[in-house]
Amino acid sequence: RDGSSALGIRVHLGGGAARIAFTARAGRSYSLLARDLVGASDWKRITESNPAILDREVVLTEPVVAGRGRLYRVVTPRIP
Repeated sequence: RDGSSALGIRVHLGGGAARIAFTARAGRSYSLLARDLVGASDWKRITESNPAILDREVVLTEPVVAGRGRLYRVVTPRIP
């Protein structure tokens, strides 16, 4: 583990959608997971990112449903 390394997720809400972004590091795979705030549902995989040669920005746009809050998390390595 690299104690100086941190992964941050940026979320922007607008226009009826959530724009979720993070910087994927070279050589690493990732899964973006989500779950509803209400009902303690299981985490569901929204998308995944395979390893690449260079660092890159990963951006996902997901529709926002009125009255439903969502939690997001990114995990590495990706979930098969």
